[in-house]
Amino acid sequence: MVDIRKRRRSAFEFYKKRSEILSGIQSDINKTTRGFWKDVPFREGVITFLIVNLVVVLSVLLGLRILPPELPLFYGQAEGAEQLVRSQFLIVPSLGCILLFIINSFIASLIKDEFLAKTLTFVYFIASFFSTITTIRVFFLVAGV
Repeated sequence: MVDIRKRRRSAFEFYKKRSEILSGIQSDINKTTRGFWKDVPFREGVITFLIVNLVVVLSVLLGLRILPPELPLFYGQAEGAEQLVRSQFLIVPSLGCILLFIINSFIASLIKDEFLAKTLTFVYFIASFFSTITTIRVFFLVAGV
């Protein structure tokens, strides 16, 4: 009988500690998500580049009618068929930059190091700039606009 009481007490203590740990984790997650935009450095620039990336994605989707079925995107490959992708894949660089922003911002909000957060944001700026330039160049090259 005593053994059963000890087991019940230890099980109760286990669930109580587990509950405390889970509530602490939930509290940390709530703090992280609430302060997401507040902690992002260069907010105006980030919003600008997000809008630019979304505009590029929408422009490519709207311009699919005038694009050829295949276009060159992988310039690092040997000339020929290795460079070609379907025209729908022209949105991949911009979507990749948006994904990069989400990942970098999440990492920066967890680390809380100001220099690292600014560095990750700067990496997003550079990647967005080059992906936008690449997408626009390819679009105007093959669309004949």
